[in-house]
Amino acid sequence: MRERHSIRDLDHQRPITLAELSRFLDRTARVVSEFKTPLDPEGGGPVLTHTMRPYPSAGAGYELELYLAVDACEGLPRGFYHYDAGGHAMVPIEVRAHEFEALLKGAELAMGAPAAPQILITIAARFGRISWKYSSIAYGLILKDVGVLIQTFYLMATDMGLGGCAIGSTNIGLFAKMTGIAFHVEGAVGQFAIGRGTKLVASD
Repeated sequence: MRERHSIRDLDHQRPITLAELSRFLDRTARVVSEFKTPLDPEGGGPVLTHTMRPYPSAGAGYELELYLAVDACEGLPRGFYHYDAGGHAMVPIEVRAHEFEALLKGAELAMGAPAAPQILITIAARFGRISWKYSSIAYGLILKDVGVLIQTFYLMATDMGLGGCAIGSTNIGLFAKMTGIAFHVEGAVGQFAIGRGTKLVASD
């Protein structure tokens, strides 16, 4: 916990590897188990399927999904991906080149970094997974879940000797264009940059 720092200066001569990224996602976001519960505790009616992941989530809703803009990763082509947490797989998404570059550039500017992150993780919320149950407090719970996941990212990056940095701004409209999903169905709610760090440039 005390070793955790935001690292914005990444070593682009030695980018993160696919094996490291796989381990990072496995330990922080992968579905580790599933369980089912009836919607009606008295019996009958639909049965809900819940997942369990390494970080806690309000009501075990796990509404957060991860999208990765990969600029530099040894063993993984440059591009935009959705992380399939159940299958532990990277699913490529075709996007326009200028939108991809704009996403990375926005993160670079937001961090005040000398270059784009090696990997930019956009955290998106599938609002319906949690709003059906929590209604008016759903968005507040989503933001709490984002904070928990970002801290999980920080701790795993520190444990692996990687550099990580939370980013406080996201371009909701740009994300919607890249995914083709309406922002009120699934919207960007956070970002995190990861790669191989060169030095600590902040102590937050």
